[in-house]
Amino acid sequence: MKGLNSSELDQRLLKLSTALLVQKEVRGCTHLKQLYTYLTTETAALHCQDQAFLFGLRGTRLQLLNAGNVTPANPDAPLNLAVRRVIATNLKDEKASTVHVIPAEITDSLYNTVTTAGGLSHHWLWLPLKNNTNTLIGVLVLLRATPWSNRELVLAETMCEAYGYSVYALQTRPRFQLRLRIPAALLVLLTLMLLYFIKIPLMAFGEAEVVSRTPIAITSPVNGVVQNVYVKPFTQVAKGDLLLSFDRVELQAARDVAEKTLKVTEAELEKIRLQSYLDTTMKAQLNIWEKKAELHSRELEFTEQKLSDCEIRAAADGVIFYDDRFGWEGRPVITGERLMQLVDPDDTLLRIDVPIRGMIPLQNNLPVSFFPNTNPAKSTSGNLVNIGLEPYPAADHTFVYSHKARLDTGTDSLSIGSRGTARISGEKVRLGYYLFRRPMARVRQFLGI
Repeated sequence: MKGLNSSELDQRLLKLSTALLVQKEVRGCTHLKQLYTYLTTETAALHCQDQAFLFGLRGTRLQLLNAGNVTPANPDAPLNLAVRRVIATNLKDEKASTVHVIPAEITDSLYNTVTTAGGLSHHWLWLPLKNNTNTLIGVLVLLRATPWSNRELVLAETMCEAYGYSVYALQTRPRFQLRLRIPAALLVLLTLMLLYFIKIPLMAFGEAEVVSRTPIAITSPVNGVVQNVYVKPFTQVAKGDLLLSFDRVELQAARDVAEKTLKVTEAELEKIRLQSYLDTTMKAQLNIWEKKAELHSRELEFTEQKLSDCEIRAAADGVIFYDDRFGWEGRPVITGERLMQLVDPDDTLLRIDVPIRGMIPLQNNLPVSFFPNTNPAKSTSGNLVNIGLEPYPAADHTFVYSHKARLDTGTDSLSIGSRGTARISGEKVRLGYYLFRRPMARVRQFLGI
């Protein structure tokens, strides 16, 4: 400590005490989930990272165990899949078993290919986690905006030994001890065998929302500025009711110009027509001016049509939906821009977004139960009427299949926009298959059979 001032000495003592405290709390974790969360979040007090990824390693297979300060934490999100590819690439490096900074040429591919990677810091620290036989069982990757110093690498190398020991100790700890007498064990075995053959329906769950079956999109017919909006959101309207209007100044001026141009052209045409009786050479110009008059007449009709489009009226009876956040009055819009939606509140469907992992064999008319968020204890029954065949990205960056169901009558309390959870009941299968179908699929994918 010779040559250090009191401030630097205090900082080193604080860092040392923090390291001892982190090491104590890591060893004091009683279950794996608690330990995984601590390693990706609470260790920031010592390492000062912005984000963290914890991966488990079984053979050559990587599994995302936890992520700190990263959205979303879903392992199947595109960002997490891209990070996994970076980790898999670095595993092939000869320095994979030592603490080191991941080279920029490996991490740059992530920022160039994944649009959601902009929030990740650019300096990656690799902390290998090993068991008592010095075998790699996982990797803790810490990310931050500032470079890692050599002193921090030495500290990280010391701490990752405690991290690896704690992970290995909890992973290998016996979960329970089965101490049964032989007759009781046989009874349990027979019970399990009987339960295996009990048939229950195969079920799929997903987020659901009540939507209109045939919504009418109201779009802008002209390029212009919205002048007035005459209806409020979620208002009942009748066919022909005025919904909104556009500023007419520019179109009115264009209409006046077109009208005057047509009058001048018609006057010139009449003049040439009279001259053609006296001078036969003017008849050649007569056809040209007739075409000009027809062209200007069409231009006038077009501008008058645009003026009539400055008022948008309801095409049918229904309820108007639009987002009032945009403040449509005074806002410029372009032709085709969506402004509102007209829906029939009595003609609704239930849209069900089922994650890819939760898909089951489906067919039309399967029973559906909807549990609204406003009253989750009460369910509304219905039937599946449309099966989604292609997945699409949801708001949480995962892919889902969108299915449609028709709810039974007598569901007046469920208005358009009501959200909740839906359950689709499929064909009946054995309880054993229901419980072990996903592990069986994982084994099949791992073994390639």
